[in-house]
Amino acid sequence: LVICSLHATSPAQAFRRLIDIQGTAQRALVRATLAATLQAVVTLEVVPGKDGARHLVVDLLPGTPAIDRMIREDRLHQVDAAAHTQPGAVSRDDQLRRLVEQGK
Repeated sequence: LVICSLHATSPAQAFRRLIDIQGTAQRALVRATLAATLQAVVTLEVVPGKDGARHLVVDLLPGTPAIDRMIREDRLHQVDAAAHTQPGAVSRDDQLRRLVEQGK
């Protein structure tokens, strides 16, 4: 189930956009609800290759207790750095590095 689709370049930015849509009084409730229900955040980006081909780059952040706690406590600035250490996470940076190593 996809709850929403929005323009964001990282999981932390996606969280911030979802939370900031609400008024100040509702933000704590939105953070708590998001932390309690989050299964994963996926960001997709199409990047140009050296040969003109386009490549899909994915950033996948599964919902984990650590990420849920950061959302609930409004520590979104820590999410992107922590994302690389979460089980099951797929890093956009790792995929870009792989494309460069493959000469694409």
